[in-house]
Amino acid sequence: MQEVLKLGNREIRFESDCEQLIKLLEEDKDWPAMEPELDEIKALSADFTEFSIAYIPRSMNLRADSLAKGGRSRVFGSPFVNCFAPS
Repeated sequence: MQEVLKLGNREIRFESDCEQLIKLLEEDKDWPAMEPELDEIKALSADFTEFSIAYIPRSMNLRADSLAKGGRSRVFGSPFVNCFAPS
């Protein structure tokens, strides 16, 4: 989210293959172990004029699936994957 903001994008739709994270954000549930990360996501989302985050199964996103599988065997230098304007 920080990288997208640095690029000047203020309207964004994020997609994640972590269904539990999406539920935590949507239902505003407490999970003490994730509280700092959830607080940061909520704070950063306020900097966007339009913001949404949705669940997308990894089977529907081959690039994310490939990165997740590849991440098990090597270390990436940057967590930033891709940024493009929605059509």
